[in-house]
Amino acid sequence: MRSFPKLATTAVVTTMLTFAMAPSKAAAEDKVYTLSELDVVNQVVPDYPRQAARAGFAGWVELQFTVSPDGKVEEAEVIDSSSKIFHREALVALQGWEFKPVQVGGQAAPVRAQLRFNFQGN
Repeated sequence: MRSFPKLATTAVVTTMLTFAMAPSKAAAEDKVYTLSELDVVNQVVPDYPRQAARAGFAGWVELQFTVSPDGKVEEAEVIDSSSKIFHREALVALQGWEFKPVQVGGQAAPVRAQLRFNFQGN
């Protein structure tokens, strides 16, 4: 990832991160888990888009995704944002996140999650 400008997104992970157990699609909406109930193995801060930095834009992107049984991010999609200018960097960063797999009934299970990245200008 580019290093331009990292300090603009260091507060990004003061995020709203909620998780729902998803052994099946129907069960995904039964219970919502917080980040404190799961283990983040790797967290990537998104780069601040150059075009947004030049224009002085601040904004946010809300993403929905699945954490697979091996802890990888899958099926990531933007569900809301302040501007499309932040979409690409948010999706790229999210692909670098990894989690410790959630055990359900003694087996690793997929987890549905929602994450909001905040992009703050200098």
